[in-house]
Amino acid sequence: YIIAQNEAIDHIRKARNALKSVSLSEGETDLRDVSETYSPEEVVILKQDMDHFTARIFDLPEKYREVARLRFLCDYAYEEIANELQITLGAVKTRINRAKKILRETI
Repeated sequence: YIIAQNEAIDHIRKARNALKSVSLSEGETDLRDVSETYSPEEVVILKQDMDHFTARIFDLPEKYREVARLRFLCDYAYEEIANELQITLGAVKTRINRAKKILRETI
């Protein structure tokens, strides 16, 4: 079970790193790094999944939206988010946890 869980986490990390080179803005896509790892069909699927995920983040209540955006789309550390939004580290952790829960329910 642990091996399967770690393999799934590795797969998600690789996909996240590949998606970093895919622009989130419409019309601008840099597929050079992604196309070396994934087939064209997989690139399109990853882009669609990322667009769907991004849309769900922006549908979150305002209280959780910015924290989720900074964490999941910009890869900020918890401390960086706390400094950026001028809130406590505990508040960041709580909001991220609640945002994850809402995202799980909507996705």
